[in-house]
Amino acid sequence: MSTGAQEPPTEYWFQLLGPLRFWRAGVEMETGPRQQRCLLALLLARAGQPVSVSEMVDVLWGDEPTASAVNVIHRYIGALRRLVEPDLAAREQSSWLVRHGNSYRLTAGPEASDVVAFRDLVERARALSRDHDYAQSLELYQKAIELWSGPCATDLADSGPATAVFSSLNRQLFEVAMEAADLAMRLGMADRLLSPLRRAASWDQLNEPLHARLMTLLHEAGHRAEAFAVYDTLRTRLDEELGLEPGPECRAVQQRLLAVAPVTAEPDTDRRESTYDEVYNPPASVVVRPAQLPPDLPVFVGREDETDVVTGLLQRRREEPQAAPLVVALSGMGGVGKSTFAVHLAHLLAPEHADGQLYLDLRGSGDGEQSVSTGEALTLLLHSLGVPAASVPEQVAAQVGMYRSLSVGKRMIVLLDNAHAVQQVRPLVPNSAHSLVLVTSRTPLAGLAAVEGARLLLMDLPTVEAAREILLARLPLTGQSPDPAVVDDIVELCGRLPLALALVAAQMAARPWFSLRAVADGLRDAPRLEAFGHDESNNDPRSVFAWSYRHLGEEAARLFRYLSIRIGPAISDAACASLLGTDLATTRGLLHELTGSALILEIEPGRYSSHILVRAYAEELFLAIDSPAERQEAGTRLLHHYQHSSFAAHVAVRPHLRPVPPLGLARSVTPETPANFHVAMAWFVTERPVLVEAVTRATDRRFGVEPWRLALTLQQYFQRGAFFQDWMNVMSTALQAARRDEDREGQAYSLRSLAGAYFFFGRYQEALDLLEEAGQLFTALRRPEELGYVHTNRGDVLVKLKRHEEALAEYQQAHRQFVTSGNVMREVRAMSEVGHTLALLGDNEEAEVQLRSALARNDEVGNLEQEGQIRVYIGRLQTGLKDYRSAIKELEDAVLVLNRVGHRTLEFDALLMIIESWLALEDHESAWKTWHTAHELARTFQNGGTLQTTERLERLRPPENPEVG
Repeated sequence: MSTGAQEPPTEYWFQLLGPLRFWRAGVEMETGPRQQRCLLALLLARAGQPVSVSEMVDVLWGDEPTASAVNVIHRYIGALRRLVEPDLAAREQSSWLVRHGNSYRLTAGPEASDVVAFRDLVERARALSRDHDYAQSLELYQKAIELWSGPCATDLADSGPATAVFSSLNRQLFEVAMEAADLAMRLGMADRLLSPLRRAASWDQLNEPLHARLMTLLHEAGHRAEAFAVYDTLRTRLDEELGLEPGPECRAVQQRLLAVAPVTAEPDTDRRESTYDEVYNPPASVVVRPAQLPPDLPVFVGREDETDVVTGLLQRRREEPQAAPLVVALSGMGGVGKSTFAVHLAHLLAPEHADGQLYLDLRGSGDGEQSVSTGEALTLLLHSLGVPAASVPEQVAAQVGMYRSLSVGKRMIVLLDNAHAVQQVRPLVPNSAHSLVLVTSRTPLAGLAAVEGARLLLMDLPTVEAAREILLARLPLTGQSPDPAVVDDIVELCGRLPLALALVAAQMAARPWFSLRAVADGLRDAPRLEAFGHDESNNDPRSVFAWSYRHLGEEAARLFRYLSIRIGPAISDAACASLLGTDLATTRGLLHELTGSALILEIEPGRYSSHILVRAYAEELFLAIDSPAERQEAGTRLLHHYQHSSFAAHVAVRPHLRPVPPLGLARSVTPETPANFHVAMAWFVTERPVLVEAVTRATDRRFGVEPWRLALTLQQYFQRGAFFQDWMNVMSTALQAARRDEDREGQAYSLRSLAGAYFFFGRYQEALDLLEEAGQLFTALRRPEELGYVHTNRGDVLVKLKRHEEALAEYQQAHRQFVTSGNVMREVRAMSEVGHTLALLGDNEEAEVQLRSALARNDEVGNLEQEGQIRVYIGRLQTGLKDYRSAIKELEDAVLVLNRVGHRTLEFDALLMIIESWLALEDHESAWKTWHTAHELARTFQNGGTLQTTERLERLRPPENPEVG
């Protein structure tokens, strides 16, 4: 087997199919240290596809990456760019190694990479074979196999992920070698593939299907003695290394070779004229080979990940033979494409299962009484295997026995579609370790996994890209390219559900004069499910969902209907309990029933969501079945749950700073009460989108929740987490509602909080105007302490406007009011702001006295957030005094504290000042490290932070980055 790598055909040539090597301009180049070579091998194995930095880290280090792993990756990337393109200017875009966000893609084509050339040849060979050009196909197969000079990168597989990547390429070779061997046999050209197949078999000495092909080729080429020698060697090796005998496939080939001709001690000279079927298959009269699969969809697209899972399981079975068939149970909501995918997959894998394909629709998605019984199913399967009707036993147990006897040792695919329960499937599993059983069901068949060892595969919605392909593949041809934006609108309106997309395409085919825009507008304007019509075969979304709903218990059905008014993208089990007005244990049982019906999905432990069309169906039922009073009570309970839970979480986050408490709790509501700071922060992280929408929902007076009270509970989390847009949105909504209701208290609090959001967007004058109005209202309401907050906030804005004297007066006034009211925590805040402003005015000595006093006073209340803020001010003061190293130490202490309490906004400020100090010390390497930390932190801000955030970070970008190649 020669390799194209020995004589590089182009200026650049990458070899991975064997030892890793690289040529440039005809000269072989050193590819660097071991880890760099492993990285290059990974990029070559994924040629043409982006490889994320995280995957690179996994492949190079496995489960134990070093702290500097990402920086090392960037250095290797830079070195590889210079290896391939030594004349590439600094920061110039490489034409070979292209960056995509946090990923890199090697762009070598078939003229420069043996991996790409191999895949290209194989794809062309398979296409020619489908077009019945078998001779040309065999020639391309042979060229593809001859690109290999040995197993792929075996010396670089130092981690589990690396082994998986390179082993996958080797498996591709073995699969292609077997395809080519089968084709050579059919063409009577065994000699063409003998040498390549001998080499491939030597690289996987326990691969029984590969050795079975080699034995058959040797026999057909007249080397019968060598064929039996291959079998004897394989048997010895299996016995010594695994303690196993050869499997049925190799034994069957040996027996067929024995039946064709005796083996003599001398090499064969006379070739017997035998056919492929004579050697590989028993006579057709001995066995019935059913081929019952429904036709494959001619425009099937997507589901590559699911296909890879099943083919991977089959490959594992080849490598680690089992005593039972591989059973794969596909579950998912109605309309997600389980049956379509199962049929497509069965067609794809049919060539590996030469004893036939059985198909049975168990009708489990119809009414219960129409489901196929065990006796009916077994009778149909026995008939399919050639058993006459008169010979089928009457007793089910006897039918099971006959079915298992007939299926023993067979290589079959059994597709059991629309199963309702495990009991339907269990008797239909064949008695053959070489068979594949595909089961589709809306219910996850956990019992099959527990007893039969089935692999459960949840069929989720396709990705946006795959959904787009599904629609485009089915649209009628018009000669014009569809508008991508309109296509995406339709995909979104269909919720990516394959059934809905297929119905839209079918309607377009029936009405070719309709424009895509008209279809999209119709989907948007019509009631959500009405737009899909009603199929006579009950194959429309409403009919599909209705079957699952009819099988629910009364309380589960009620919860399903109530979930149509959930807030946000998902809902917790605790919120479901309040929504239904029952206890958590009961609710969890009902949720389990709903997930079992595939009407809702548990997207993470204790959180549930449902498809947009399923939710529309639930809403139809909610409006039709539940009374207006019941609907209002459910909505009230849900909003009260979020109001009181958010208040409890705020208190856990800031126990020293409680917002205005909520009004009375609705009956049968059990709020969540996070136990500590970390649990509360995690709760806010999870529920943030829900709470934002809840503020808008609360503007409906019927539910008895004042939007401003709920919005105030979110301010501290929004400020810490830099969710400034959310902060501004919810407070604008709250202020509008308070003004509508002429609620002066709500207006005052909303104005002051909204001013805070404006402050972070740099809208300083607007913030001052809002604070002026808030101050007037708090004065009229006789709230002196709240007025103190207003003075503090005004000082913050005036500092940004560099009106430092005015700011100092505001802080001093706030300090007096907090001392009077006995609010020590706010007193400390005012003290620290006074010290900071004095520093801005140049009074450094007094500023330090104030700040150190504030720090000592803060120890009395233990407010970590305030400690971080004071240390930031002290660091800023030391920076102004050019005491940069003291400043860095103080600021690093601040970062630790602020990171601990999750205050990303202040942590970001501290990091920027550390960068300034390192730059002043001309330590660019330390500056870059800190800059990258700040950059990564800013990426977690909502929308990447405000324009000010970006500008401040860019202004401090160090002049040179020593870390990135």
